[in-house]
Amino acid sequence: MIENLTWALTPPYGFYFRVFFFQSNTGTLFNTSFTQVDGLGWAYEGKPFKDSQNFRLDMPTAIKYNHIVLKSPLQPLSSQFEAWVMRYGRQLPAMNGVKASDTYDVTVIMQSQAQVPVSAWLCSRAYPVKASFEGINAENSGLVIETVELACNRIERKL
Repeated sequence: MIENLTWALTPPYGFYFRVFFFQSNTGTLFNTSFTQVDGLGWAYEGKPFKDSQNFRLDMPTAIKYNHIVLKSPLQPLSSQFEAWVMRYGRQLPAMNGVKASDTYDVTVIMQSQAQVPVSAWLCSRAYPVKASFEGINAENSGLVIETVELACNRIERKL
């Protein structure tokens, strides 16, 4: 019976996604377009353990969340996302660490061609940890791709 249900569902292809940034203490909300989002996952960190029969097991001790990797063509510095990333790059050494007031909750929503949400992920308290630019070449007239990595303290699939 379940097999009939799975064949009736169409896998998501030709999808779109939106990325929203929300800061609860200030009420700031903005969204930004990206051509690619990677890293929506986690892995257990383990510690070796021997059971009563001397078999070695890796017992989970903590969850490590991946960095979220956002890629898009280079945008003007006037966007709120660009301003936030650049501000972090200048302030972090002086701040001596990350302050919760400078983090954003990031929501990634994957939509079908009909703009119906198919999946969603919530990445709590995200902050930029790396920014890079690739494709700067005077001989080729291609897009310059900006890559920004965000660290976060939790990733949850909501849909």
